[in-house]
Amino acid sequence: MQDAASRQGRSLTALIFWVVVCASLWGSAFPGIKYVYSHYEELTLSFVLAFAGVRFVIAGGMLCIIYAKTFRRIFVHRSGTIWGKLILLILFQTVFQYLFFYKAMALSSGVLGSILIGFGSIWWLVLSPVFLQTPWPDRFNWIAIGLSMAGAGIAVYSPGIGEGQPILGGGLFLLASLSGAGAAITIRKLPNGFPIPLVTGISLFIGGLILTLFGISELWEFLATAKKGVVLMTLWLSLVSAAAFAIWNTLISQYSVELLAQFRFLIPISGVLQSIAFIPGESLSFGVCFGGFLVVGAIWTTTRHVHNKGKVVN
Repeated sequence: MQDAASRQGRSLTALIFWVVVCASLWGSAFPGIKYVYSHYEELTLSFVLAFAGVRFVIAGGMLCIIYAKTFRRIFVHRSGTIWGKLILLILFQTVFQYLFFYKAMALSSGVLGSILIGFGSIWWLVLSPVFLQTPWPDRFNWIAIGLSMAGAGIAVYSPGIGEGQPILGGGLFLLASLSGAGAAITIRKLPNGFPIPLVTGISLFIGGLILTLFGISELWEFLATAKKGVVLMTLWLSLVSAAAFAIWNTLISQYSVELLAQFRFLIPISGVLQSIAFIPGESLSFGVCFGGFLVVGAIWTTTRHVHNKGKVVN
């Protein structure tokens, strides 16, 4: 019994460590994207998708090269169901999620994005009973979900959230987090032993190519006018995607969605702190703080409540 408890404790410690690593990496993406945007005057949809596409093609290529030896383990599964799941992962994890996310970052602030992207945990709790047959949220959960929605509204409408179009940007951030939740559910439906880092690389690479095609009209402008700082930041963001997604998707395949959601609140906190520290002109107003507190607090209390009631399915 003591050995089992010890192993469980070490497993939870490892989980928290890797979630913190992912949160730190993803948090750095908010100021990184804003840094690249600051070098260009007009951020059209084609331009931001060309930028996103280049980033994810590089990120996916890194993982495909590193894990190339596991390619044959994918082709062993020849059923249409498996390939259908891979297509869904490409669409949810990369294409839809970052189509919404990159445009939202062009329209609103990194602080707002950091708060609302954490809403993925709420989507997980609502969608997982439908697709993963986990228990439905109880009354406590629904109250917390309602509070998180109220917090999102307060953050979006708060004075001081920044220039641009925070309402439209906020809506796109919520759609991005919904797509991310869809990707997490798809990962959970892959067979045990599937090479998750390689699957992640394929998703990022092919999804990146699709985003690049969407932004093809301005791809040359992005590549031809990119200064040294933009090139280095794009490479860093590619490394962030490769590392964070490979780690996170592996965690999804090993732990329950509900348990991971319990620690997902670290991602918006990391994003907010790094946005304030590194994005010029971004700060926290009272309304943003209060709205963010409701969102992050609801995420933490809801997912912890589910875990403590013994509803986690590993």
